[in-house]
Amino acid sequence: MSTLMMTIPNFVFIARWVGILFLLYYGTLSFINAISSAPKGWENAVADVNKKSSAINKAKNSSVFLTTLAFSLFNPHVYLDTFLILGNIGSRLPLESRFSFILGASAASFFWFILTGLGAKFASRFFQNIKVARIFDFIVALAMFLIAYGLYENSAIL
Repeated sequence: MSTLMMTIPNFVFIARWVGILFLLYYGTLSFINAISSAPKGWENAVADVNKKSSAINKAKNSSVFLTTLAFSLFNPHVYLDTFLILGNIGSRLPLESRFSFILGASAASFFWFILTGLGAKFASRFFQNIKVARIFDFIVALAMFLIAYGLYENSAIL
């Protein structure tokens, strides 16, 4: 990351504004979805999940395994988290602390994904209610706007 920042002097400025624009766009989509008379995606998502869950029950274990593997390996956050964030932090630690860091980061990641999956299963029944879905979209929009504002405020300082 530091090499990239030295190579492109305006990298932080550009990245910050791309982030602000993305957050404003995403927040606007969520806000429009929260106030529209027919929110996009919620009914389709529930129908799609119901259809896919019956298909998954019929699928072979190998196809489920391969789909899961592809979903994991093609996820850009895997590489972002592993190489950029954890690699950057881990490389700064003393050599004798790196194994403990790797073990702790792996355990945290494992529990994070298990709890995220269980939480999604638990929360899915609440999101079948359109009012809950609208409230969630409004909260997402508000969060995106607040984060974008925070990035903007920090750009005024730097």
